[in-house]
Amino acid sequence: MLPQGTFWGIFVVWLYLVLMACSSRHQVVDVQPKVQRMAVQISAIFGEIVSPDSGEIFQEATSAELEMVISLAPTRLFRDGSEGRRLGVERASLRLGADGVPFRGFSLAGRAVELRTFPDGEILIIDWVETMAGAGRFMDVFELIFPAISPAPPSLARGASAPRRIIWPYLGERKLRWDSAVDAVWTNEGAEERAGVKTWRLIYTGPWRIHGGRRTGPGRIQFRGLGKASGTVWLDKSSGDLSGHDFEWSRTVTVQGESGQLQQVQKFVGTVKVIQ
Repeated sequence: MLPQGTFWGIFVVWLYLVLMACSSRHQVVDVQPKVQRMAVQISAIFGEIVSPDSGEIFQEATSAELEMVISLAPTRLFRDGSEGRRLGVERASLRLGADGVPFRGFSLAGRAVELRTFPDGEILIIDWVETMAGAGRFMDVFELIFPAISPAPPSLARGASAPRRIIWPYLGERKLRWDSAVDAVWTNEGAEERAGVKTWRLIYTGPWRIHGGRRTGPGRIQFRGLGKASGTVWLDKSSGDLSGHDFEWSRTVTVQGESGQLQQVQKFVGTVKVIQ
């Protein structure tokens, strides 16, 4: 079992990503809150951090288990028809390794970001994201929570299939930009009742691509990722809201800096369940 102090080492690939979103703040009207609460669980395996050039290993593989209860509440409407929603973390815990040792100093509970999305759930901006990034919080590693709760599937008739991207862009300080996208193909598998709720069951699969970097200033870096994503999404038939999401995503991430490259394989298996 790795000592607590080395846990941040599994995230070396992301130490450069001090994220800070920015967005237009042209508000049209306040939104009457309709709060949704969700339980999120993500099991992650972080492979060895290696130099792809020399094969040198900088950090051994380890695993982590993240559990959260979050709330989503509409906050404001924008002129383009998009909506701001406050994502607040009510409870959160992180356990490490096969023994599930709690990570001391985990400080995610009580923090919040604002998702700006179109009515269908497509993410435009993640505002205030720096409040959840960095040591002790780690949402710059588990950032797939954002598309997990807002995957934005297409509107499909029963049995129909169609492509639609799952996207979530980041803007960071010193002109750092990080774009992620899953080129998903979706299929509506029909109606299904889950926990007394009538839903549509949709499945998706597709490649997961990440690219970005710090384009100007000292310490220029480039980073990229390539992987795959698949999952099942349930939508409430009456409202169209997300009812649940089971997913399995994986990626190989490479960071290129002035001193060379680092690479890590990351795998995530998770669930999202609406609890209110």
